[in-house]
Amino acid sequence: MALEQEKERCQQAFSWSYNLYMDTCENILISKSCKSLISNQYSGLSNMINCDKFQEIQDLFELLSRRKQDNIDIIADQLKQYIIQIGYQINTNESLIKDPKEYIKEIIKFYKKIDLIVQNYLNREQEIQLARSRGFQDFLNKFEKAIFYLAKHCDFELRIGMKGNSEQEIEEKMQDIINILLCFYSRDGFILHYSRFLSNRLLTGSSLSDENEKRLITQIKKEIGKSTTNKLTEMCTDIQISQTIMAEIKKKMRDLDSSKCNEIDWKITVLANAHWQIQPETEVQIPQELKWICENYIKIYLDKHKGRNIKWAFSQGSAEIYGKFDKKYTLDQDIEIGEYENLKINNIFAHKLFKIKMHPTQELRKTLKQDKGNSQSLDDQIDIELKKIRDNQLDACIVRIMKSRKHLKLNELNQEVVKLMSHIFKPQPQQIKQRIESLIEREYLTRSDEDRYVE
Repeated sequence: MALEQEKERCQQAFSWSYNLYMDTCENILISKSCKSLISNQYSGLSNMINCDKFQEIQDLFELLSRRKQDNIDIIADQLKQYIIQIGYQINTNESLIKDPKEYIKEIIKFYKKIDLIVQNYLNREQEIQLARSRGFQDFLNKFEKAIFYLAKHCDFELRIGMKGNSEQEIEEKMQDIINILLCFYSRDGFILHYSRFLSNRLLTGSSLSDENEKRLITQIKKEIGKSTTNKLTEMCTDIQISQTIMAEIKKKMRDLDSSKCNEIDWKITVLANAHWQIQPETEVQIPQELKWICENYIKIYLDKHKGRNIKWAFSQGSAEIYGKFDKKYTLDQDIEIGEYENLKINNIFAHKLFKIKMHPTQELRKTLKQDKGNSQSLDDQIDIELKKIRDNQLDACIVRIMKSRKHLKLNELNQEVVKLMSHIFKPQPQQIKQRIESLIEREYLTRSDEDRYVE
């Protein structure tokens, strides 16, 4: 209001120097006051965001935009610092960081609020959008479990969370996932975790919709490329092909002996080893009831696909046993049955509850403790696998660059590799150097005779 009044007076009294006069006024009243205005503890940008004062944010932005060239960087930096500050609070909240579901839920809620402000009240300025992304990158990449939590969130949504949602709600949830994924440097790490959850959903049939699985994989592929996500597509394809194969083999097995084939409701899935992280068991005693099914299935399969090597992975399967009793109870208890142990029903059992949760026995407690140790071992296995994948990706990238450029200085090669790999992960200079040394040892590259820093 004061500026508008000053503008009117200036036009009347100093028309010949109007532009210079207004420029001076805006410089003093806006540019020089911008930082104190926007960072004020009680009335600045952070306070406005905390209190959802969206209209005030827009008014402040419009005022500061009069001197955009002076102020846009200050606005962007203040927003980035605010995001980092709130992100630090989320990352240090004990209840959130112990709960993957609630942690990602809080991150998505925070991102959507900031994005709403950027899109609707800060004019979608490029510098501000970049500040938003850098703010989220800063704190999300400091919490090492965040990438795993996002993959776990995807698993929850595709198994349970999207049930009953409209197409628009599903699309919005998928976009939320993509927005958070793009804040991570280790996107290949996400794919590795995601593939393990996908494997479980596909093998157990626990996914709500095959269509949703394909849609999310397609969106991920658009953002981080085919080379990293092809395995996810191949896993879905494996399941579809396996279902067709099983239908054909079942028909032939019924022709052999329909009573044995139909005695048990069974399902066998044949998977390509290259697409799945499944370790086959070395020694498994197959129950007598399943032997005929397993042996004939393999025989018929190999008759058609000669030369293939088939190994069983019974640990990935499940079994359900049903019985008919006079009374109906639900017993919630994990048990392990030994080779020579038998289970017997106690027909005189009675209880006022119909669903009973049993406390684990001493032996089961030991087993659960071992499983926790195995979980740590799995984390180590994922780290080893991720390093191997990254080494191969860096090797391929370096060779591709050098084939195109022939000669390149080390620093220039580093920059090219980072540029090409940043959509998958952020390679460190030391990683790149190690891969260059490895390629030189294997004679894929040679150092220049004239300059040792030129490859």
